[in-house]
Amino acid sequence: MSEVVIFDTETTGLGPAHRIVEIAGIIWDYESDSVVGEFETLVNPERNIPAASTEWHGLTSSSVSSAPTFAEIAPWLANIFHRRPVVCHNASFDLAKVNHEFSLSGMNFALIQAGCTMLFTGKSLKAASDDIEYEIEGAHTAIGDARATLAVLKSLDYRRLINGAGHTEHLAPNIEIAQHTTLSRFQAGLEPRFRLERYSRRLEFEGLDTEKYYLAFLDEVLEDMLITSEELQELSSLSGSLGLSKEDCEELNRVYLSTLESAVLRDGIVTKEELVLVEKFAGLLGVRTSLVETSSESQLALEAGALISATGNAIVDGRVLSKEDLAATVEKRGFKFVYDFAKKDGLALLLADDASSQSGKTSKARKWGIPVMSVDEFLALNGE
Repeated sequence: MSEVVIFDTETTGLGPAHRIVEIAGIIWDYESDSVVGEFETLVNPERNIPAASTEWHGLTSSSVSSAPTFAEIAPWLANIFHRRPVVCHNASFDLAKVNHEFSLSGMNFALIQAGCTMLFTGKSLKAASDDIEYEIEGAHTAIGDARATLAVLKSLDYRRLINGAGHTEHLAPNIEIAQHTTLSRFQAGLEPRFRLERYSRRLEFEGLDTEKYYLAFLDEVLEDMLITSEELQELSSLSGSLGLSKEDCEELNRVYLSTLESAVLRDGIVTKEELVLVEKFAGLLGVRTSLVETSSESQLALEAGALISATGNAIVDGRVLSKEDLAATVEKRGFKFVYDFAKKDGLALLLADDASSQSGKTSKARKWGIPVMSVDEFLALNGE
């Protein structure tokens, strides 16, 4: 096989405990110099995304709240990496992050080594791209940076680099893909256009049982949020070959939607944006959703002097508000700000950096029945 996977990740931060929030890659055939296809998905990191990281890649906790966790997509990714050399720009970082995620997922799989274009160039991805007059479109998105890495790779002695990456060290034998959904920036409404180079995932689907095969193919069809007449015919042909009736397919469409609904409900709330997303998928699948938007805390009556806390820095209208800024705003409005709280303190409201915050404080507040409101909603409520 002359295919190599060039991939990139975006994360909640740089430290060893930080998690992946997006992964994307390109399957490139270096013998024919052709792109076989591209893959991309947001990832729910099961922890908060700090404001500093949001400034880098543009993703907030709300952006990824409906995305699958890494554990849910891990078998699929392992099958993509299976027997293919891998290349990244900063391999030591990306491999550590991916392998940490595979470990947390409980999978006996790891990327042993990778080709690193940064080691070959000694430069940042931006500088290396500038050297070859390649303009990065979508810098600091996983797919944008993966495409730039491929452009840099092709300008180097790529055969030597790929040969050094190894071909058989990372194997994923008998790792079965579970039923899962992927969610790209485009599907989540963060990018205006669908621009992935599509490819058939059927090689990765081989060996799946009937229902999982259909659902995996359905996920592929929904990448561009359209189901064309040709795709309808292909779905019909596939269901026929799998022995699925019309009723079976309708039920599997509901199963697909329920997976997305479960992801939305992971944090216990349904935002307006999440409901819009689910309803778009429901319309394409021809099924209905039972989800309703979680009631807003905007009508919450706060007494003067009420205790308010916050989860951390927040980004509002492109500017970072520190916890100290929030404290000053809260005090200015006649409330009392506390930096930490216990159940017995009688906290009236927690200001979260994001509506879908997954911080420890947010989880604690929801567990104790303390109302949670996003910072931007609080500021709008108070006329700022």
